Amino acid sequence: MRRRYEAWFLRFALADGSGAWWLRYILLNLGRSCAGGCGGKFRFPGYPVQVWATWFPRGAAPQSFIAGFSQGDLATSGRFASPFSLECSGQRIDENSCRAAMEVGTHRISWDLRYRSSTAYSMSDKGWIGFTRTPHSDAVISGRITFDDRTWQADPLGCGLQGHNSGYRHRRLWTWAHVLACTESRSAQPSGEGKFSAFEALEYEMGLGMRFRRAILRHEGVLYDFGRLKMISTARAAKTTPRWSPSSMAPARPCIASPT
Repeated sequence: MRRRYEAWFLRFALADGSGAWWLRYILLNLGRSCAGGCGGKFRFPGYPVQVWATWFPRGAAPQSFIAGFSQGDLATSGRFASPFSLECSGQRIDENSCRAAMEVGTHRISWDLRYRSSTAYSMSDKGWIGFTRTPHSDAVISGRITFDDRTWQADPLGCGLQGHNSGYRHRRLWTWAHVLACTESRSAQPSGEGKFSAFEALEYEMGLGMRFRRAILRHEGVLYDFGRLKMISTARAAKTTPRWSPSSMAPARPCIASPT
């Protein structure tokens, strides 16, 4: 069965407190009769390789940019090969670094980043659905990212996570959340030694009326796995903030992380 999509992404907050970036490398409908890519809102038929960049400036609305590439320029490492790599027309991501350059309208975005971490885990791995993995859950990012005439360059540049997911079909429901909390002052740079906490939560429909729900908290170097989540409410309005209650979760348990 061919995967409908596979995505590798990097999401991180800048150490200077000015905002956050979400960078994605996506393979969509490879080898299918539609020639790959997607239509709809983003209208990228024929571009099965896509690179997305979303900038979240502090106190302002996010900005998203998408570039599409043909499958003929795609080169990847073999299945289950280590180390992993994916490259297409100069856009590249591997196990510990990524780079890209795109021009979308009047905007120019480029990056050359490296990341390291000490913890990895799988949020979900269902053979008939796909998987959601976090190879770098406490990633410290270094390098350079440029957006028009603004450049951030530092070591470390920021902290966050690097994720990897895939699926065999479109899901009617897919909700993912990631929260990063630094225990250091805003002016301090993350050290990569467990001095920030992260919370990741996932919910999706599995079919036949079933839903998968899981949340993992990383705090002071320990992973806490929350299972059997209970839905309280959902909020999709831009000005509405979802609320979580600890009483809605089963007792947490430390979990042992292993590379994925």
